[in-house]
Parts: sequence; structure tokens; C-alpha cells
Amino acid sequence: MNGFLQGVLRLAAWTPSKKEAPAWATASGDGASATSSSVSASESSAESLRIDEVADEMEEGARPPIDDASRKAIGLKMLSGKIGMDLSVGISVPVQYCEPTTNLTRMAEYFEYADILADAATKETSMERLGALAVFVVSGFSNTERYAKPLNPLLGETFEYVDPGRFRFIAEQTSHHPPMSASYTEGPGFTVAQHVAPTTKFLGNAVDIYTHAKITINFPATGDRFVYCPPPARLHNLILGRMWIEHFGDVEIRNTHTGEHGVLKFSKCGWMGKNQYEVHGLFYTAKNLCCVRVTGRWNERATAQWVSESVRQQYYDALDEPPRSLSSAESLLPTVSDAPLCCADPIAAPLTFCTWALEKRHFSGKYKMPEFVKTMLQCTSEREEAVCSTDAILRPDRRAINADDMEAGAIFKGQLEVNQRADHTRLGTGKWLPAWFRRVPAEDPAAEAGDFVYAGGYWSARDACLKEHNAFCPEAIEGMACNFRQYNYHPASDAPNSLLQ
Repeated sequence: MNGFLQGVLRLAAWTPSKKEAPAWATASGDGASATSSSVSASESSAESLRIDEVADEMEEGARPPIDDASRKAIGLKMLSGKIGMDLSVGISVPVQYCEPTTNLTRMAEYFEYADILADAATKETSMERLGALAVFVVSGFSNTERYAKPLNPLLGETFEYVDPGRFRFIAEQTSHHPPMSASYTEGPGFTVAQHVAPTTKFLGNAVDIYTHAKITINFPATGDRFVYCPPPARLHNLILGRMWIEHFGDVEIRNTHTGEHGVLKFSKCGWMGKNQYEVHGLFYTAKNLCCVRVTGRWNERATAQWVSESVRQQYYDALDEPPRSLSSAESLLPTVSDAPLCCADPIAAPLTFCTWALEKRHFSGKYKMPEFVKTMLQCTSEREEAVCSTDAILRPDRRAINADDMEAGAIFKGQLEVNQRADHTRLGTGKWLPAWFRRVPAEDPAAEAGDFVYAGGYWSARDACLKEHNAFCPEAIEGMACNFRQYNYHPASDAPNSLLQ
């Protein structure tokens, strides 16, 4: 068994040792004390963790193995009282059921196909940009059929990733209770802002996942601003059967600059897998002229095309611009109907202006990750020197999981949780101010009140520290759990990511 809830079941039959952790396991100077269900901490300054000592501690305090029947019985008993509840709160999943990512790095995975947005920025019309953006939305779900749980970000944790020539991404955990994350991405001709406040709902043998996300994509050269919210997801067969996920519901995409709009419909899986993965949508002008359709499957492909040549001509006529002419050979090809929804309809190649397709054998390794994600998680010495001390790439439990050192990962994860609770107690509710994002005030018409938006300054501060050969560490996070450099953990197999290959 694997995956998020399988980790929950394992947790029900597993209890960490109550033996007091040694002084070297405390990386916070706040003197946080451990509870009976977490690793104990004593007051001490940050010290380097020695992994041989970590292994010794785990061996001495390890519990005897529990057979599957006992684990299942205890797990079912624990989960029986959580029907309808949010499983993302109050449950600590053992590292054996986690992958070496965090929710912040998973947000960056959305941009594996950022080239679609760069291409959309060069389109002739806002309607084509809308259709291309819809294809990008579909492509963003192609990495979601992984069932190991990402680590929960700590308050103040960040993640940056620079893909030269394609985009640069920065995210921050802006709130701990309730959990909220925000990110800002810049690429050739586009910017993307994300605000996420995830929750879950346990249904017995399934769990619904609600991102409560709002995504805004801007094309500054044309003034187009697109806003949409991702659909919910459902993870099936958490306890019995083969685990699988589906995304379902409507995604309304609107261009606030032109009024053009449309809805992407993510089909709910029917009997015998009918309609599984299928996506289709129609997009309209501000005057409700149906112009573009998008069809595909979110796990493999998507296509955007004009619904017909006559509609394409009508749209350009309304813009007082001539449409791009078709060759005589192209004009003889069959066209689609004016309002198609069926994925089986023939696609006229001249009317297609954006396509996406997943490569074969795209996922590999223990965690079934694409090469893009493996590269994004590599922690080279140059990258380690450049990133902020709060960056998830430096997070010790993540690096230990990546190096397949689950014993060290368990110690680090427990200590981070202890230090996180100490930070929460010291800071109180609502007193934390994110370093790189600000909460939108109620009077701001450009965004919804309560959202976090990028305040700027991250990249200039990063470059300044790098130029002076100083560690990039904001004063506000000194002594906090999210200051990952204080743990001074450097696994031997971290840089090449041997486990992920």
C-alpha cells in the first residue's frame, strides 16, 4: 500500500519513542518542549545533526513490527471517527509514505509546460490566447497521478525555481492555520499569480481535495488578464482497492480585459471508466459568439481550435482585421460544426492553433516523477548557496527522504513539527507577516480581499546576497523552524538525486 491515507493508516499503528531526543536534535533556540506524540526538544543553540547518531536513536527506540491485520484494524478504528472531516489538519503522516516534495514545489510543477503560455503571448488575438491558456490549464493536471504525500510547508517556508529562458518561480507559505500558500511566476510575455488555501474532506474510502485556489494570468503586452479557479479532485480507494484520482467540475476562465469567457468541463468518471480524464470546453466573445473549443484528456493531450472557418471569419470581421488566409488545399479540408462538444468530432488542422501532448514514458523512478520535476528538486552546491535559507530545497526531512534515509527523515520531520508549534505559540494568531507576499486589503479592486499577492523584492535581495557572498536569510526568520540552514544537513546522495532516477 502507498499514498496519503495509507500513511494515515500506518500512523494509527505507529507511535514514536518517548525517549528524550538528544540536544543535537534541537535546531531552534526557543526551547520548545515535545509532547508524548512527537520528538522531545530541549533548549539549545543550533547544532549540526550527525546522521550516525540519528540512526542509533531510531534503532534504540524502534517499536517491534506490527502485522498488517492489526495495522488495518487500528487504522480503520482511527479513521471511523473522521468521516466528513479535514484530514490535512491534525494528522502527521510518517515519512515512509511521503515523497521528497512539498506543497510549494508541487505548485511549481504546474509550469512544466510554461512554453504554452509563452506561445499564447504571441498569438494574434485575445480569443486565441484564451484557447491556448485553456490548454495550459489542462496540461497542469498531468502530474497529479502520484499518490505519495508531499510534505506540508512550514510557516515562512519558500521555494524558488529558475528555468533559464522559460520562467522563474517564487512561492511562500503565508499562513499556517489555516494553511495558505502564494506564488508568483514570470516568463516571456506572461506573469502568473497563485493563491491556494487547501482543505480535504474524508468520505470513508475516498477523500475530496479542494484547493480553494485562485489563479491570475497576465499578458502585459496586450493587457489581457485571465482569472480562474481549479476544480476539486477526489482520491478513490484509500483503504480498499487500487488508488486512483479524478478531477471533475467546471473551470470558468474569464478575460477581465475583453470580457471573453468560457468553461472547461472536467468529466466525472462513469461506470467502467466512461469519460475518465475527458475535458471539453467552449469559449465565447463578450457578445456570446461561440468561437473556440478545447477538447482532450488531462492525463495525455489537449487541443484548442476555432469551431469553424465561418466563425473565425466573423470574429476577425468584428475586429476589423483580416483573418490569416488558408491555402487552397487547406480550404478543402472538412471543418467542424459551430458548437461541438464531442471529443470524437474530426479536427480540421488549419483551425487548430494550440496543442499539447504528454510524451511516452514521461514518468519514471520510485515516485513516478517526470524529468522536469527531478531536475527541479536537485540541490547542487551552486543552488544551495544562492537560495534563501527558508527554501524547501534545503529542508532536511525532504533531503533525507530524497536520499532514502528514512530514519533521519523521521527525526527531522518530528523536530520541524515541534519547532513549528513553538513558532505558532510565540507568534500567536495573525501576527506573522510574510516576507515576500502581502494580503490584499478590502479596498483593492485588482484582487479579492484576503488573497496574498507578490510584494516584490525577492530576486533583487537574492542577487545582492549572492554578489556579496552572504547567506540569503531575512532577519524575520532567524531562529524559526523554517530557517533550514541551521540544521546543516548534507546527505551524500542529495545532489544527483540518485533515488529519483
